[in-house]
Formats: sequence, structure tokens, C-alpha cells
Amino acid sequence: MTNFPKKAFNGTLYEFSHLAPMLLQVPVSTGQISHVPVHVTFGCHCFTEGFKADVHRDHHRYTHLNELRAFDVERFHCSLQLPQVVNSMLSGRVYHADKSLTYVAQITLPPGASQQSYSVFFSLEKDHRAAVPAVKMYVKSAYLRTLASKSQAQSWRFAALVGVIAEVYPKKVKSPGKTKARP
Repeated sequence: MTNFPKKAFNGTLYEFSHLAPMLLQVPVSTGQISHVPVHVTFGCHCFTEGFKADVHRDHHRYTHLNELRAFDVERFHCSLQLPQVVNSMLSGRVYHADKSLTYVAQITLPPGASQQSYSVFFSLEKDHRAAVPAVKMYVKSAYLRTLASKSQAQSWRFAALVGVIAEVYPKKVKSPGKTKARP
């Protein structure tokens, strides 16, 4: 069940059951465990945009957790594909994007149209309350946009990054640097 209230907009009632929390089982290559559970939750930025009083009207208003946003039909329709996009991360690469991680998928909107780049912005953190190694993933926002990262942006395989965050892989020890001989 999702925690987002339904939204009536231009004669249509929109509901958000597709954004209910989900559980990913991310395979990891260790001798001790075979997968890391990733608990995924979504934010309202996946189907809203910033509210601008000079652009939006009252019927655009969407308030969640005391944050005023503007309901966006295009973002809503894109968000219908978020569960599948999140699942596709299991075999994908993620990048740094400002203070978030990002993953870019190709989606079709509306069905039958050409594919478009859909950027998903999220955070990953170790779930310290879990009895086994686990990770929490919060999908902060998602919208149509090509990957906008610096040319030197670091990337990771999603599954490997989950393993590092869950601390199921041994920490790499820095090899000592060569010391200069003193004269």
C-alpha cells in the first residue's frame, strides 16, 4: 500500500498503488550470503514538480508531508514504469548526480511512441536496524531527462554498490605508497 493520497485532476482520479514500497533481492558474490535485500520507497517528486504560483493553479496543488508540489500528468504516466525501471537497475550502472545517485532507463511514453531517456534520482544507505545486511533505497525523483553527468563522473554496477553499502564485501586496504628515500 502506498502512502500517497489520490489526486483528482481535470476530471480524472489518479492513484499511486504502483509506488508502494517494494523489496529487491540484489544478488551478491560472496561465500556467506547470496543476496542483499533492498527496501525501496518512493517520493512524491516522481509525479510532481515544483509549484510555481505564476504557472500552476489550485487544481495542480499536491501536498505530501507538508511539502507543496504541482501534480504533473506526464511525470505520473512515466512513474507507472518505475517498478520495472527499478528492477532493471539490477543489471545496470548508476552514476553520481549532485547529491544523489542516478540511473537512466529508456521508456516509451505514451505506449507505442519512441523511447525517451528517463532519469531516476535516488539514495542508498545501509539499513542499520536490519538483522542481516540490508540496504534502504529512496527514489527521490524521476522525470524525462538524458544523463547529465560530468565527463569524469564515477559509475558503479548497481549490484556491486549495494554490496559495498551493505558491507558484505571486505573493505579494500590501501596499499602503502612508496616512501622516498631520505638523503
